[in-house]
This record gives sequence, structure tokens and C-alpha cells, in this order.
Amino acid sequence: MLGGIAVGAALGAAPLVGLGQRKLGLAPGIGHALVVGLTLLLFVPFAVGAFRTSRRLAATVATLALPSGQGGLDLAVAPRRALPKSLRSWTPRAMAR
Repeated sequence: MLGGIAVGAALGAAPLVGLGQRKLGLAPGIGHALVVGLTLLLFVPFAVGAFRTSRRLAATVATLALPSGQGGLDLAVAPRRALPKSLRSWTPRAMAR
């Protein structure tokens, strides 16, 4: 989805700037700034959703892969805490590809 927004903005920037010049009398620099701003406004909710989903997914995977010990010493506490942090750190890298 994020890639589609970026591609759509890149392909639609010139026609939108031209439309802004013809209909509203905007300077090309202002038109480009508006296109970038609108693209970011569309981009942010999806990026936030992806990060929130990755956090929940990482916690679920950690709980399933490293279940808590029943009573006594729980040797999986540290790995269970580290796994979600590791998975969350890879989310931006995966989104960039």
C-alpha cells in the first residue's frame, strides 16, 4: 500500500501541479509542496498501522515461540522480551524494500 501511494504520487505529481497552475494559479514550487504534503498525509496512517501491527505480531510470535514457564524459574523471559524488539527493528527495513 505504501509503495502504491509513493508510485501514484510520483506519476501524478506533474499533472496535479499543472492542474494547480491552470485552475488556481499556483507556482510550480507550491504545487509540488502541496503534492508532497498530501502524499505524506496519505502515507502516515498506513505507516502507523504497519508499525502497530508489527508490534502486536512480534509480541504474539514471542509468546507462541517462547511460552512462559509454569511456576518456578522462567528461563524464557529475556528472549521473550528481546524477540519483539528485534522483529520491530526489522519492520522499517522490510517496508523500505
